[in-house]
Amino acid sequence: MQIGRVFTLRILSSVVAAVSSIIVARVLGPEQRGIFAAALVLPTTVAAFLDLGVSVSNVYFLNKSGRPGVLFINGMVFCSLMSLVFVAVCGAAFLLGIQKHYYQDVDDPWTIWLALSTAVLLIFQVFLRQFLRGLHSYNTPVASRIYHDVLRLAGILALLYLFNITVAALILIAFLALLIVNVYLLGALLRKISLAGARPDFAQFKQSLSYGLRHFLGNVLNRLNTKIDLLILAPFLEKEVLGVYAVAVALGQIMNFVPWAAGFVLYPKLAREHDKNRKREILSHCVTADLLLLLPAWLAFAVLGKWIVVTLYGEAYREVYVLTTILMGGSVLLSVVGLINKYFSGTGRPELSSLARLLNLPVKAAALYFLCRYFGVVGASLSFAVSSFVLLLITSGVYGRIVRRDNRKAGD
Repeated sequence: MQIGRVFTLRILSSVVAAVSSIIVARVLGPEQRGIFAAALVLPTTVAAFLDLGVSVSNVYFLNKSGRPGVLFINGMVFCSLMSLVFVAVCGAAFLLGIQKHYYQDVDDPWTIWLALSTAVLLIFQVFLRQFLRGLHSYNTPVASRIYHDVLRLAGILALLYLFNITVAALILIAFLALLIVNVYLLGALLRKISLAGARPDFAQFKQSLSYGLRHFLGNVLNRLNTKIDLLILAPFLEKEVLGVYAVAVALGQIMNFVPWAAGFVLYPKLAREHDKNRKREILSHCVTADLLLLLPAWLAFAVLGKWIVVTLYGEAYREVYVLTTILMGGSVLLSVVGLINKYFSGTGRPELSSLARLLNLPVKAAALYFLCRYFGVVGASLSFAVSSFVLLLITSGVYGRIVRRDNRKAGD
């Protein structure tokens, strides 16, 4: 029932986000769309690096030890410190000349800093959403995604009818939407917990950080697996080509709400469940439902995708069809990996997902280099699909080994 509600809300969010994406792509055109993608790929990727897994650890400890007030205070202090670290890193990066790689087409320095500031808002947003998730308040975090997408769409429509849609204006809308949603999430969270007598607890923070760091590497590697192509290609590709590829990436991830909705509820449920057989049964049901939904959707896009892309985005984005078909195949494989990783985290072994992704990283890097060298931007899509397949093999192998070990212990 909870998964159904989350699933429905996530569909609504995906539809609104897709409408925004289509409008932006058609109005800006491939070149300006590429500039917009390059401006935001850096902060959205860096934000994942600064979390250190602490936000996800709250889901685990809220279901094991409670103490929401202490965990909240610890988390807010940590997010504030990481925001200061981010500001310092950005200052150093500009001294090293990062602007000429990612922001050479953005003239206004305030627009650049506004784009980078979205990373700070993302750090707090991830923390607040994960905390509510740990409290088994699923509807509020998912509803916040809808509010965020609706705010973005409203801003884009206002620009479309009243002013001109520019990269700078879109970055401002992205920043304001994140800020408003963060205020909403903070208010919803404070209504659910009591901070009376709560103070920072360094011992509890050490436990959270210990668990979080084991999850952190996997989270970073997952982000690299899905973002490293844009992150690496942004400084080198022509902005028109980058814009086409950015649209393909967004379209290729459009069905991610299926595993996301399942995993959003699955992780805290597995953390609370004690019976290992029951945990594996829950995971099996989620994976089966995931594939039954995603595989037909992927096949349908393979047949109708060219017409869909040209109709919605325009003739300039025709190449998106091939790129998206390949990326969708990789996303289907990654959806299964993500659900198995929720099993690892829910059983207190988040480092296993990190291990699998670490083993897969050389494959990803090699595939990205060689395939892009010979096939261009199509190679970037192929590298994602290939590395996703290898990651699924590694993750399934780790999971199978755990199951066999547990069965042997049960037999003894």
